[in-house]
Amino acid sequence: MTLTYSPERRAELSERLSEVQARIRDASADMSGARTASSPLPELIVVTKFFPASDAAALYDAGVRAVGENRDQEAAGKARELAAYTGGDDPLRWSFIGQLQTNKAKSVVQYAHEVQSVDRPQLADALSKAYSNRLARHENGEVDAPAALAHGGLRCLIQVGLDTTVE
Repeated sequence: MTLTYSPERRAELSERLSEVQARIRDASADMSGARTASSPLPELIVVTKFFPASDAAALYDAGVRAVGENRDQEAAGKARELAAYTGGDDPLRWSFIGQLQTNKAKSVVQYAHEVQSVDRPQLADALSKAYSNRLARHENGEVDAPAALAHGGLRCLIQVGLDTTVE
């Protein structure tokens, strides 16, 4: 499948991207006293929710390499389309953002490099099992490698509640 977009759409998205990148640079400069020389700049993860894969392709061509989605079915489809578009040399990194159901773990480990908001031990266990199973099946030549393998494994961000309410 070929992803196409108009030059006008590419220009519009590139302009918006430049504006956001400038705001990040400005905010980072304002915080320069709080940062050390080794502190990385914030990473921009472009959320493509409700936008077509062609927009993500245009953003890829504008230099974006990190995208996020919060719906597995939509993310899986876009990841497949964009993997074909980008080739394999410089792929997009996918973050799954928001709440994830444990029954979606098998699907998510196919394309995601990162899962944000891991909010319960059962989800961490499901992701670990799904990733390990996918990796074993890859080593047996049955399936493609999990996307996160090229980056050292699936990165998970743990959501911690700091309130004192006991449920």
